[in-house]
Amino acid sequence: MTPGYAMQEAHIYVGDLSPTTTAPGQYGHTVYFDPLASSYSYTFDATDTNGDGIWVIAHAVVNW
Repeated sequence: MTPGYAMQEAHIYVGDLSPTTTAPGQYGHTVYFDPLASSYSYTFDATDTNGDGIWVIAHAVVNW
């Protein structure tokens, strides 16, 4: 994050198929930060089984 900004929560989807929802809280990987975080990393395991790529969607609630 740029200095002065911090994450309150993060919602991440990584998968072979198109997500079934547009609601970030239902992406399957949600993290709440207390205290607030300026960075986050996580390793996902996804395989492209149908040859059309991998979906990656990230959404964060940010305080400034």
